Amino acid sequence: MTSSYLSTHEQRLMALRIKRQHLENLSGEEALEMLLSDPESLPLVHSFPEEDFFLLMHRIGPDDFAPVLAMASDKQWHFILDQECWVRDLPAYGAMGIWFMRFFLAAPRRFVQFLLEEEGDLMDAWLFRNVEVRLREHDEDPSDFGDGFSTMDDVLYFRMRPLAVDTDYRPEEKDAREEALGVFFRHLADISHPLFFRVLQEMAWSIPAELEESSLRWRRVRMAEKGFIPKEEAVALFQPLGDGELETLGRKGRTRSSSDWKFAVPEQGLRMASSDVRFSEAVALMDSEEGLTELQLELADLCNRFIAAKGKVLRSREEIDAAGRMVMGYVRVGIGRITGQHEPDAGTVSTVLKQYRMDAVFRAGFGPVMRLKWKIEGWWEKAWFRRSGLSLSFWEEEGMGLLGGLLLDLPLRFDASLSTGSYYLPFASDTEIAEGEEAVDDIMALDDVLALLGLREVDSMGRLLTWKNLLLTLWANDSLGDDREQGKLIPLHEERFRLFLKGISMGKGGGGSPGMDRKNNFLAWLAGRTGLDAAALADRIGPALETLFGELEGEMGQMNPADLDCRYIELFLLRPA
Repeated sequence: MTSSYLSTHEQRLMALRIKRQHLENLSGEEALEMLLSDPESLPLVHSFPEEDFFLLMHRIGPDDFAPVLAMASDKQWHFILDQECWVRDLPAYGAMGIWFMRFFLAAPRRFVQFLLEEEGDLMDAWLFRNVEVRLREHDEDPSDFGDGFSTMDDVLYFRMRPLAVDTDYRPEEKDAREEALGVFFRHLADISHPLFFRVLQEMAWSIPAELEESSLRWRRVRMAEKGFIPKEEAVALFQPLGDGELETLGRKGRTRSSSDWKFAVPEQGLRMASSDVRFSEAVALMDSEEGLTELQLELADLCNRFIAAKGKVLRSREEIDAAGRMVMGYVRVGIGRITGQHEPDAGTVSTVLKQYRMDAVFRAGFGPVMRLKWKIEGWWEKAWFRRSGLSLSFWEEEGMGLLGGLLLDLPLRFDASLSTGSYYLPFASDTEIAEGEEAVDDIMALDDVLALLGLREVDSMGRLLTWKNLLLTLWANDSLGDDREQGKLIPLHEERFRLFLKGISMGKGGGGSPGMDRKNNFLAWLAGRTGLDAAALADRIGPALETLFGELEGEMGQMNPADLDCRYIELFLLRPA
């Protein structure tokens, strides 16, 4: 959009937007200095979308932010309180004292007026939880009230309520509580003593649960405007689309006409829209400024819904960007599924962006992951390894990570090769989802086969037991003809283990029997043990057997059985001779 097509008002908004974007690249100290020195500091502060203002505050530091906070709009104040003074749906009274004090230091009289006019219910609930009020009758002695009461008119007496024994306030929260109440009372009395008297008198008659419920209702309305809907509603974002829902519910309506909102897109929406080359190319093909801005607003709203579903307050751009990358990953998967193309070109992507809402595209991408999670949950309780009292470690690192990641509230992909401190990350393509489902199917098939082995007591092995050493130990015992207790898994004696290795020609000097012979021998044994056809077994758990014998050949194929140190053998369960 060029300035020649903008009105004077729009040009001012554009100039403020450019300044905001410049602030994004400055350090917290530099940003504060620029904000305070700018000749249009007040309109610049007011031009920040509430989400960006919140992040800016935490980048500069809440305690250094007072001069900027004093200039903030009521909407920006509301957003800070809604984020910082609540934990889920409950007021955080400990944190409230600290944040109220920061507002009092920034603009004391204005914040008192703000509480009276904009947050009356929350203010009354805060006072009720922290202040005890007594009205002195004309013939009553104040000493009868007890210690700690203060008064400004010899009629209304008040004191701080003692904290309950189970109240978990940090030391700084206790100090801020007392200080904030003192500042509030002084400034309220200065504004109007009758108002001071009325507020405390009515507060004493209040029902705190009703006040908190009313305040929560207004908070939810304000947060929903930004996409921060209640967690129980936000999780609907992760529900797969039903048949036909993409067309019936996912189509965009009419694009809104141009207005001032196009200059107040949260920076998160702008960054998400330029998150990778192909998406940026598709965005560049949008044929209207209004459609582009609405897309950016949709992306910011989608990211906020995603954050709300996780139930966390994110206070840094790095955290927000990480959430944005996760969202965009599933948007890209959704676009691929909608178009039926693995790598759709920019024109195809642009068409999808114009036609479908971003939440529907996200659900199209996330739906297969959620279905995979449900598939595991449906199998979980009836799985043989669970019924046998075994933990996820039974499936070793890869299987444990795979199942554990997919069973999270927000399913994630496991990648053991990562070295970033976490092995879990979102699925980024249809290929990764298909690979995950294939790996899950392999585990389920193997679990079904293990259930046919007739074992009843296996949990006594603890974390040492894996599916690999279970199968190989059973095979060794049966091959040696050792007596075994019915339904139990018995570790091998070391000498018997060496004899078994020689018998299957494993290791140097063992006769050099090809690995294929050992696999066929094992498969014939497993077929006899489970009652399944050998060919059917190879078809059902072939990948698992390839992994198992690949490790067996790799670890023991070139070792002399007589030289083995059994303390370091993990593929078989052993006990000293």
